[in-house]
Amino acid sequence: MSVLSPGERSIALQGAKNFRDFGGYRSNVGGCVRTGKLFRAAALSELTEADLAMLVPLGIRAVCDLRRDIERDRAPTRWYQGSEVRFYHLPFFRDKSSTAGVMSGAREGGSAEVSRQIMIDMYRRMGTRPQVQQQMQQIFSLLRAGETPLLIHCSGGKDRTGVACALILALLGVEQETIVEDYMLSLAFYTGRTDVTRQARGQLVDSDQAGAREAEALLPLYTVDPDYLRATFAGIIEAYGSMEGYYVTGLGLGQGDIERLRQQLLA
Repeated sequence: MSVLSPGERSIALQGAKNFRDFGGYRSNVGGCVRTGKLFRAAALSELTEADLAMLVPLGIRAVCDLRRDIERDRAPTRWYQGSEVRFYHLPFFRDKSSTAGVMSGAREGGSAEVSRQIMIDMYRRMGTRPQVQQQMQQIFSLLRAGETPLLIHCSGGKDRTGVACALILALLGVEQETIVEDYMLSLAFYTGRTDVTRQARGQLVDSDQAGAREAEALLPLYTVDPDYLRATFAGIIEAYGSMEGYYVTGLGLGQGDIERLRQQLLA
């Protein structure tokens, strides 16, 4: 259950997709996730002056960028002057080789179902990757230190950002299927504003009918699927036995850390 409608979550910016508040969800430990404290988005490189003016009232104090260096170089973040925000580069993948296998495997597979399974496998491994765990430790450290409102983003704001936000909501006691529903809002706020077929075709050399079929096979890489995020949870539970085991053993959070995070972010 949520105290915000999908429309109330969205910050409608011209130059950034998928910018939204991911608070407002009921917690099974009591209360609900505070609104106005946790935000998520796609790339911020094309923010207009009007967009920047809309960001000022949000008072964002920390921006966590999950992109690789090459993505940041190609699309550097824009922000408004006079802000006291701090920027943190927390890449979930170190270099292009970490994700190149996803694209090449999907192209070689030649079907949407193969591509979908590749995405499920990538998501299954994501939460337990040492690099991802290291960056999640940093994000939780910022949250414990009161560095909110906090914004998490990557290029599309759906895969890496989706997993990071899911791990925060799960720690705060939000039900898994509610978290999946939040993740799926990217269908409206990212996929719905993006020509994903054109993105897929952009990965190809051929523009003939064969190329069109290959582009169709790549579409699962550019959208969201509830089974993607469910695979992340399944991979974590397989490795650590439970979500609590993941936070305590995988991320090194003590019970006191978890309680403090809940006190700060639940109302």
